[in-house]
Amino acid sequence: MRQRLFLLLTLVPFLLFTASAFAQDPGNPDIVRVGVVDVPDVSTEQAIDVPIYITFDESDIMAIQVPLWVKSTDVVLTGGTVDAGLAGSALNGFTFDGIDDHKGQLYIQSFTTFIAGTGTEQPFGSLQVTIPAGTAAQCVDIDTAFVTPSATLLMVAGTGNNWNPQFVIGQINIDGGCDQPQNEAPVIACPGPQATDIDAELTFTVTATDDGNPSSPLSMTATGVPNWATVTDNGDNSITFTGTPNCADVGLVSVVFTADDGELNDVCTV
Repeated sequence: MRQRLFLLLTLVPFLLFTASAFAQDPGNPDIVRVGVVDVPDVSTEQAIDVPIYITFDESDIMAIQVPLWVKSTDVVLTGGTVDAGLAGSALNGFTFDGIDDHKGQLYIQSFTTFIAGTGTEQPFGSLQVTIPAGTAAQCVDIDTAFVTPSATLLMVAGTGNNWNPQFVIGQINIDGGCDQPQNEAPVIACPGPQATDIDAELTFTVTATDDGNPSSPLSMTATGVPNWATVTDNGDNSITFTGTPNCADVGLVSVVFTADDGELNDVCTV
């Protein structure tokens, strides 16, 4: 099961920038990356730190805001800390959203430059997360996402320029949950339009494939089947239409075929 962790933007004092002030940094791509943590055993409660890294170019940084989202009711976000090497800044730390305790913001605000850009990745801080004993296997994404890009991430250079760096989501791999293959939707091979004459039998078969779960047969169904015909799920990812129209049945008919794996589906109209 794939879940996402979200930390909502909560502006801290002195970090009040308008959207019009934002611009893309002209240098090399700047990146905020959340790490990946494996938690193979949850037979007992686990308290973990999820690392966060930053990479930026020649710009000298005065402020960083990183809103994060931990979207899982199965784990508990307990806080966040700024890396010890950066903690001497005027204002730094972690604030919860105030509405959702799975959302918050890691930030640094300084009145002077506190990091000189080198183009290499370095630690920024970490999130503290508690995983209760017995938590089900799952893949928990740690992400950031907002309606407007200007509210997503923020770096303020010594020049006063503001911009949004790239963001790389992190994961908490609980009991191998991230290692499980993701389901893929089945695909129907649609046969296209069919035609027959009065009192002549029409038979055709619609087939589907399911790369996401090839060992389990799909449920094959049809809607809009005329009263002069029947459909049969063959149990092998195919469904057969059979019928013989008479004079009263002359006209166009549309039948919608569906292949369903219990989670995802594909449709075809004939």
